[in-house]
Amino acid sequence: MNILAQQFVRILILTAVIVGLILGLGALGLESIIHDDIWPIVIFSALVGVGVAFVNMYFVKKGSQLGLVNVFLATTAFRMLLSIIFITVIFYLGLENQLVWIGDFFVVYLFYLVFEIYTIMSNLRAISNEGDPQ
Repeated sequence: MNILAQQFVRILILTAVIVGLILGLGALGLESIIHDDIWPIVIFSALVGVGVAFVNMYFVKKGSQLGLVNVFLATTAFRMLLSIIFITVIFYLGLENQLVWIGDFFVVYLFYLVFEIYTIMSNLRAISNEGDPQ
């Protein structure tokens, strides 16, 4: 399996874990901390995560290590810009219980951001180890 397919599978697993956490919190009776409209947040975050992962993996495969930091920062900024646009559109369309929605949004956002940072770090570590003499 190539690196892009592996990354896609990892993002699907992360999304499944997040969905499991949401459903688990609901089953525990903690519906007050889960907004009714959390599913668009999860879908949006998963789609942006896949897009960002594909861009990052493309540049990791190219091997230009000087540009990897710039690519990572650019994709992080792009993720943030898309998130601001998404939040603005949702708020413009009208939303009840905005504080809980914002809290849920940023928890999911941080899950995907930490996952992205972990993935980039592990890929950079693997690339740097390839160049080490045995």
